[in-house]
Amino acid sequence: VMTKYSGVMSACVAVLGVMSVFTWNFKNWQKQQRSFQLKQASEALRQRTRKPTNYRVRRNFEDDLRRVFRSLDLSHPRVLVCTGPLGGGKSSLIKAAAASEQITAIMVDIRGTEDPLKSLVKALGVVNVDACGDLVDFVAEASRNALNASGHAPVVVFKLRDEKHNLSNVYSEAISLACDRACCHVIVEINVESLRIADYNLPRCNFLSIPPFNLAESHSYLDRNIDPFDLAVFADVCGTNTTSLDELIASVVVSKREEAHTYTRRKMVKAMRHLQLLWAKDEAVKGCLTLIAQQDFTEGLRMRRVEIAPTYAALLNETKYAMGGSSSLTANVRGELKELIYYNPIKDAWMFKSKIYHSAASCWCPPLQRSVADDDYSELADAA
Repeated sequence: VMTKYSGVMSACVAVLGVMSVFTWNFKNWQKQQRSFQLKQASEALRQRTRKPTNYRVRRNFEDDLRRVFRSLDLSHPRVLVCTGPLGGGKSSLIKAAAASEQITAIMVDIRGTEDPLKSLVKALGVVNVDACGDLVDFVAEASRNALNASGHAPVVVFKLRDEKHNLSNVYSEAISLACDRACCHVIVEINVESLRIADYNLPRCNFLSIPPFNLAESHSYLDRNIDPFDLAVFADVCGTNTTSLDELIASVVVSKREEAHTYTRRKMVKAMRHLQLLWAKDEAVKGCLTLIAQQDFTEGLRMRRVEIAPTYAALLNETKYAMGGSSSLTANVRGELKELIYYNPIKDAWMFKSKIYHSAASCWCPPLQRSVADDDYSELADAA
């Protein structure tokens, strides 16, 4: 019998093989079509945002951000620029506020020279970007589908990670989506060190500044693994951004190489040596840094003459005036200064990028006031 029907069985096996190959190719062809990519993007824009697993509650700022989310209106669109120092917990706050408001926040990392819209489409889970056609139309259609299905306009968060990026890199795309098409809300997350004066004057932008952790929040972030008073000294010297806190916990708790106060002292000595090497090249560098160090770290140095553009040359002239003309100015100090300080257009002041260098420079010129308030110490004691 097997011999009699062997030809039929072979034909059936061949047909099944052809059908399986055809079905596989057909499904792959379908996945490459614009309609399938649009369905994937629309589903991604309907999914609710979840709070980060390692999120530490910052109730005041989260409530402020939730009020901002509730005030967003597609009929009166604005682009929200969320800024603050590096490691200040901006992304976590945005995710937590979006989760509390039960809306969708798509986090889009902008890296290198990649087109922001292409990065957004990839963040939506789209595989074949070339099949989407015009990316603005594609995102607008997917956002409207999500709005009709969920009743809430999605929020697109462009996260500018590269120090070379500024607001103008994503401004045109943000305006196209939020204002021209009015299909979604747009938030731009950018470190304050990367902001320029021109960015602060862009139309249809609202700026929201998020400060770094206070002592109580830092203590909670470290899961209370550091002695509160050692942490207070560390925060006063090195600051409370997440990068510094992660390095502290890695050295003191994880590897257990040294005590917290020893780690803080070692960081301070390294920063002081770095500064000495820099201003050994030019006395003007020392003048600039000590002049800024006289001010509070969170306030910075305001220029004496407001009509002068805040350039490094103007800062050097300010140093010369403050030092009674004793500074020897040269033209090669810009690179050294850019490593340590920046101009903050929101506060209109020159500031240190890192608290540790502010503390080190203060050793040569004591600050005018303490950088850690007594209220912060009382909050830390309550948290402990």
